[in-house]
Amino acid sequence: MSDLIAALRGIPVFAELDDGMLARVSGIGTLARVPPGTRLFGQGERPTSLHILLAGQVSLTGVAPDGTKAVVEVLKPVDMFILAAVLTDAPYLMSAETVDEARLMLIAAEELRLLIEHDPKLAMRMLASVSMQFRMLVRQVKDLKLRSAAQRLGCFLLALAGDQKHGGRVILPYDKRLLAARLGTTPEHLSRAFATLRAHGVEVRGMEVEMTDLAKLVAFAGPDSI
Repeated sequence: MSDLIAALRGIPVFAELDDGMLARVSGIGTLARVPPGTRLFGQGERPTSLHILLAGQVSLTGVAPDGTKAVVEVLKPVDMFILAAVLTDAPYLMSAETVDEARLMLIAAEELRLLIEHDPKLAMRMLASVSMQFRMLVRQVKDLKLRSAAQRLGCFLLALAGDQKHGGRVILPYDKRLLAARLGTTPEHLSRAFATLRAHGVEVRGMEVEMTDLAKLVAFAGPDSI
């Protein structure tokens, strides 16, 4: 129980709740370590738990009727998924799979909805989280419609540089096949995008990418300040 409460305090949506509510949430939660390549849930299934990623990475994938798959997002800690389905008791619109070894918190969905019904502060925190996830998806749609694959790659690398804080040098967080899917392109087009970015100061060596002229890359990719 103490491990669960400590983990909850590190999750923004729960961090400001009082001790009593934290104890109630921890009472319906479990912690788990999950190996890479584990299917957490499938598209069309109804949620039994709210999944919270504490360590590792998880890919969210959509599947078309003909079986075609597309990676919608690759999550990193700390993030909740897929909250909208949990709150509405609706089928998942995506499937989820661990990219590498992951540490997860699972909170029972039905019991969580009951807690939300009786605690306005918890309800508002959940509403804020759903709103943030909605804005993230809007940004992705805008990127797909308004930017080329090379520009999307440039924005991704710039954001990665901000996260990793090693100046213009970054390590790709997952393989290029998954990166291509995350950016809404193919591995072949990703290779062409990297080739395009050479003219804007980007050199790639395996999983390491060096950005020698950040200002030039920013001017090309046009990252959105909002």
